[in-house]
Amino acid sequence: MENKLSNIRTGRVTSGEIVDLMSNGTSRGSVGAPFKSYVEACIMERFFKAPSDETSAEVFHFHWGKLCERIVHELLGTEYVFQSDVTLMHPELEEWVGTPDGLKSSKKLKEIITVILEEKGYKILQAKTVTDIKCPTSKKGFYNLVRDLYIFDGVNVTKREKINGNDVIKMIRDRSKEGKKYYWQLVSNACITGAEYAELIVYMPYFEELQDIKLFNTSEDGPGYYTIERKTIEELPYLMKETGIDNLNIIRFKVPEEDKKALRARVELAIDEINQG
Repeated sequence: MENKLSNIRTGRVTSGEIVDLMSNGTSRGSVGAPFKSYVEACIMERFFKAPSDETSAEVFHFHWGKLCERIVHELLGTEYVFQSDVTLMHPELEEWVGTPDGLKSSKKLKEIITVILEEKGYKILQAKTVTDIKCPTSKKGFYNLVRDLYIFDGVNVTKREKINGNDVIKMIRDRSKEGKKYYWQLVSNACITGAEYAELIVYMPYFEELQDIKLFNTSEDGPGYYTIERKTIEELPYLMKETGIDNLNIIRFKVPEEDKKALRARVELAIDEINQG
């Protein structure tokens, strides 16, 4: 069955891979090879009118993330609006789209957004905060995202009482390729939704939660992802409670206006090249 997002996302610039557009070349002001490769991939998607191929490993990562997104939103407060199956379009550039996992807003705006999602399928939205949930499938990936939220003395882990979200997201961005990708994904979705703030929400279940997650996946209301159904409990990502690490971690930061402007400039350049074929 055709992915209901395909017609909206195919051949357009999307938040998920937009980090490639921020790559720089060797000369001042030039774009890097990832920028050119991304543009070529979008052109190819338009040529075939279909998204690029995925490997089996990518499918499992996708399935695990989509399943855990639903679980995370059950853990979050009522001010969060879950909408990760709805692709949104930039208000001025229709070839720039994104699929944020959620929006965070006032009660009144939440009610408006919910009606729009139910009646329109997708629409340009305005929200104060845009969110994205990351559910790493490896402990290293999880560690790279949450380590700055904790104090580790070589034996014990303690949650920091206060953090500066902008400082933490900068360290995440600078630490790994995935961190940089997640950062620019949030910036992109903030541009699309008009959000001033962004939250990176990182989740890895405790071992005690895995059985319920497996059962939910195969239940009548569950998504039924075959890659998860085939794995044993021990093969799924998990934390031990005795580590002192939270299964749910939220990093909130104000999205820098200069980064929004820089990203938009690269997106406009990419769209021009994609349209030229």
